[in-house]
Amino acid sequence: MTSSLEWIGLAIAFTQASIALVIGLLAWRQNSTKMEIQWVFKVQEWGMECINVLSEADHLCLMDHRESDYQIRKHKVLFRLSALIDRGRLLFNNVEKEEYGRSKHPAYRGFRPKILDPLVAYYTSMEELEVHQDSPIVVRARLIKWRRYFVSVLQDEAGPEWLDVMKRQTRNPGGGAGINIDAYTEAPEEAPQSS
Repeated sequence: MTSSLEWIGLAIAFTQASIALVIGLLAWRQNSTKMEIQWVFKVQEWGMECINVLSEADHLCLMDHRESDYQIRKHKVLFRLSALIDRGRLLFNNVEKEEYGRSKHPAYRGFRPKILDPLVAYYTSMEELEVHQDSPIVVRARLIKWRRYFVSVLQDEAGPEWLDVMKRQTRNPGGGAGINIDAYTEAPEEAPQSS
């Protein structure tokens, strides 16, 4: 009879352990999903702030650079763009870190993700706005294309279909840029498509 009780005890212990394991896995999965959702919200928050600064820069192109508050507004835009670029580096990983830029600080090794390209394009264009060889209207038109590119990449990464992004487990929107962006660089015609 004790043998039968021992088997029942083992069966109960095994059942309890199995239930605990299932509950633990469900809790882990729920926590993982919660973290993914939080990441998407952080990306959306950062992206909306980027869109605001890019729009402000667009309109700054229309200002006369001799106006009294022009330089102050320009420097505020440059400051915010620089900060948003670095904050974006916290959200999106560079690629090819082992092959490129080994002498740089870890956050700057490799190629930046394409989602940061528009911010870099805006920064370089705004730096040279008064001395730019193109008219401010032409610069603004080029920047608006960069903003549209940015919104497209952002939407692909954390837009309405973010659940699909979570399923793909991507943290590398479009891969590394691999291009040098100066004040005259045109935005790509289309945003990269996710695989």
